[in-house]
Amino acid sequence: MNRLPVWTQITIALIIALAAPGASAVAYGGAAIAKQYREELSSVEMEKLKASRRLMDMILDAAASSAHKLAVDADFGTLGRFGRYSRISGNYANGLAAKSFAQELSGLVRSERMVTSAFFMLTGADYVISSDKGVVPLENYPSLDWLRSVPKGRGVSGSWVAREHKTITVRDSLSGISSGATVSMLSYVFPLNILVTSTSGVIVLNVRERDLSEVINGGGAAGAYGAMIVDSSGKMLSHPDPANFLTPARNLPYVDAVFDDKASSGSLFITAGDTELLCVFDKDSSTGRVLLFVKPVSALAERGGVVAQGMALAAVLAASASAFVCALLFIRYLEPLRKLRGAAASQNVSDRNDFSFALKAYQSAIAGEGAMRERLGAREKSAMLAVASGLLIGDKPSPQDEPLLRSYFPHPYFQVAVMYIDGYNAYRDATNKELRANHRRLAASAVKEAFKGYHKPFYVGLLGGRSAVIINLPSTRQDQIPDDLWDTVISKLADTHGASVTIGVSRVVSGDDGIYSAARQATEAVDFRVKNGGGKAYKWHKSAANRMFYYPDAEESKILGFLENGDMDSIADELEKLRHNLRESSGVSAANIHIIYVQLLSAALRGLPEGTRARRLGLYRHLAECETLEELDAAMREFFADAVRERKGETRETETALQKALRYIGERFTKDVDFYKMAEDIGVSYSNLRRIVRESTGKSLLDHLNMRRVRQAKSLLAGTNEPLPEVAVKSGFHNTQSLSRFFNKYEGLTPGEYRTRMSGKAN
Repeated sequence: MNRLPVWTQITIALIIALAAPGASAVAYGGAAIAKQYREELSSVEMEKLKASRRLMDMILDAAASSAHKLAVDADFGTLGRFGRYSRISGNYANGLAAKSFAQELSGLVRSERMVTSAFFMLTGADYVISSDKGVVPLENYPSLDWLRSVPKGRGVSGSWVAREHKTITVRDSLSGISSGATVSMLSYVFPLNILVTSTSGVIVLNVRERDLSEVINGGGAAGAYGAMIVDSSGKMLSHPDPANFLTPARNLPYVDAVFDDKASSGSLFITAGDTELLCVFDKDSSTGRVLLFVKPVSALAERGGVVAQGMALAAVLAASASAFVCALLFIRYLEPLRKLRGAAASQNVSDRNDFSFALKAYQSAIAGEGAMRERLGAREKSAMLAVASGLLIGDKPSPQDEPLLRSYFPHPYFQVAVMYIDGYNAYRDATNKELRANHRRLAASAVKEAFKGYHKPFYVGLLGGRSAVIINLPSTRQDQIPDDLWDTVISKLADTHGASVTIGVSRVVSGDDGIYSAARQATEAVDFRVKNGGGKAYKWHKSAANRMFYYPDAEESKILGFLENGDMDSIADELEKLRHNLRESSGVSAANIHIIYVQLLSAALRGLPEGTRARRLGLYRHLAECETLEELDAAMREFFADAVRERKGETRETETALQKALRYIGERFTKDVDFYKMAEDIGVSYSNLRRIVRESTGKSLLDHLNMRRVRQAKSLLAGTNEPLPEVAVKSGFHNTQSLSRFFNKYEGLTPGEYRTRMSGKAN
C-alpha cells in the first residue's frame, strides 16, 4: 500500500467505503420505489373507480327517479280507459291524450342524457306508447316478450334488466324478414301499482350499454381492458369490447380472482400470459354488481429493479476514480432515481413527482365529494321513502334495508298520522298537478317545522289527497305528541292548500311491523269526520266503529211512499230524522253510514220509471265522494227533489244541449274541463254534443272554452295590473305561453300589446 500514491489509496479507501453500501442502498432504493409506485398506482386507480361508481349510480338513479316522477305526475286514469288500439286510432280525443303522453316520454328522454328511448305499455293492451315511434300497435314495435321474465319489484320500485334489443318489429319477424339491428341495452322496468295509480302497466327506460361504457371509461377505453360491470350471476353487463356483453365473465382470469376475493373492494396484480395486469374492484352489496377496472402494469414499474442493478454495478466500476469523481458519480446515480419517480407518475402530466401527482389526484377526488354527498343523500332519502311506503301497506323491509331503516328510526315505537284534504275532488279541479306537487313539498316543510323540539317525523306523500307522517318514539306513552301540535299542522296546511285538512292519529305501536296497523288506525280515525265534520284532528280509540246501524224497513217504506205521492216535505222530515239518529248513535262506522244511504238510494231508484233522468245521474259515485253526514244528507235531498219534480212532470232545466254546454263552460272555464264528463252531466253522448256545437256555431267545444278564457283575460288585462302569470292562472290557462298563443289566435295581438292599447285609451 505504501507504494501506491496517496490519492490512489484514498480513492481505494473511498471505493471500499462507498461502493458496497452505495450499491446496496441504490438497489434497495430502486426496489422500494418500484413497490411504492405499485401501491400509489393502485390507490389512484381505486379513487378513479369509485368516482366512476358514483357517476354510474348517479346516472342510473336519475333515470329511475325520472320514471318514478313520470309515474306520479302522469294522468294514467285517462290512459287506463284505452285498452285497445282501436279506441285511440278511431277517436281524436283519445289519440290526442295518448300522443300527449308520448310527448311526455320524449321530454323525459331529452332531459336524461343517457336515456335513449322510453315506452309505456298498459297491461293487456295491444299497443305501445313510445318516445321513438309514438303510439303504435304491438305488431309494429319490437317484441316485448322479454318483459315476462322481469321479476316484480317491491313497493314503489323498479329493476334494471340487461338485454339484447332487436329493432325488428313483431310483424316483420313473423313475416320472415331478417333485417334490423341488435343493440345492447340496460332497461329500467317500473311497474305501476296501487301505491302510484289504479292503472296497471309498465314504464320502461332504455340506456345503451355503449353509452354507459363510454361514461365509466371516460370515453376513451376500448379493446380488452378498461372499466367493466359484472352482475351477481357472473354475466358481463358492460365491457369495452361490445362482443363480451352478457357473456360469462368468469371465463376471464381476473374476474374469477375478483369473485374469489372476499373483500368488498381492493386491488389485485394478476399475470395473464406474458402480461401483468392491475385489477381494482368495488362490489355493491345491495345489487350484487361488481365494477372493476383492468389495465396492464406500466413497464416503468418493472424497470425499477433493473435500473437499480445497473446503478450498483456502475458504482463499483466508478470507484476507481478519485473521491471527487466518486462523489460526482454518486450524485449522478441519484439522478435516474428522480427521473424514475417523475416518469412513473404519468406520461401525460407535467408534474414529474409521482407522490405529488398522487396527492393531486386525491385532492381532485375530494373536491367533488361535497356535491356527490348531496346526490348520495337524495338517493338515500328516495330509498327510505320506498321502504317507508312499503311499511305503511304491510311490506316487510329486506335485510339490506335494515341499516338505512335504523338510521332514520332508532327507537322501537311508532305513531302514524294520516292527513286527508277535505273536499279533494273540488281541490283537484281547482289546481293542476304542478301546484299539487308544490303543496306536497310545503306540507312536508310544515310538518317538519311544527315538530321542532319534538321527535323527528318522516313525511310520506301519497296520492289522492292523502299523505302520512311516521313518528319514531322512545316509549309507549300516548301523550308524547301534544294535541295542539296537530292543530298547528292543520292551520298551516289550510293556508298553503286553500282547503281544510283532516288528520287521523293512531295509537303508539311497537316495532316496524306495527306501522301497518297504525296506518289503518289513522285512516279509520279520519273517517270520524263523516259524523263530526272535517278540518280537525281525531285520535283513534278501540271503541270506535264497533256496532252496526240498521235502517228500519218501515222507515224506508215510508220514504218510498212519500216519493210515490210527491210529498217532498215529508221526505225531508224523514231524512232529517235519519241524520239525527246516525249522529246520536255511537260506534257507527263511516262505511256503515255510506251503506245506509246507498241502500236507500237503490230502493228509490228501483221505484222510478225506466229511462228517467234521475236514473242516468252518477248518483252512486256522488255519494261515494261525500265526506260528511251533512254532504250525504244534502245529496239525498237533491236527488229526491229531482225525482219528485219528474213525477209531477216538471223539469229544472229547459235549455237545449247547446245552451247547457255553453253554460257549463261559462261556469267552469277557469278549471280543467273534461268534455266527456260534461256530455255525461248534460245527458247526451260526447260525439252527439260535439256535432251539435259544431253545426250550430261553426266552432268546436275547445274553441268555445279557449274563447271564454281569452274573454276573461281581456277583462283582467284591462281592469287590473296583475302580472301575466296571475292573469293566465285566473283565466284558466296553465302558463303564460298558452295564454299568449290563444290570445294571439283569437285577438290578433299579444296580451302585453292589448294591455298597452287599453292603457292608452284610458289615458
